[in-house]
Amino acid sequence: GGMPHRWSSACRNVLSGTYAFSLFSDSDAAAVAAELQRRGVRRVLDPLAGTGLHAMLLQEAGLDVVASDIRPAATLGGHSWFRVEALAVEDVGWEAWVD
Repeated sequence: GGMPHRWSSACRNVLSGTYAFSLFSDSDAAAVAAELQRRGVRRVLDPLAGTGLHAMLLQEAGLDVVASDIRPAATLGGHSWFRVEALAVEDVGWEAWVD
């Protein structure tokens, strides 16, 4: 409980950047989605989705997203931001992605 220490966010960012993927903000997702859409990309795969946070942010920014992970966080008792399928990349079914 209580207020977080003023360094807690900075520490979280350093730790996640060192030991996991760095945090991805709403504005980062919007910029990535805008650039991909400018290049004609409408559908993306997040192959190492974990909790699905990046997939959720990219979908909110307008992309069609499939999230997969060999061990999704939700199957390990963790929180999930987005539906993450327990699939290896080679099991995604790329032929269905052709427009």
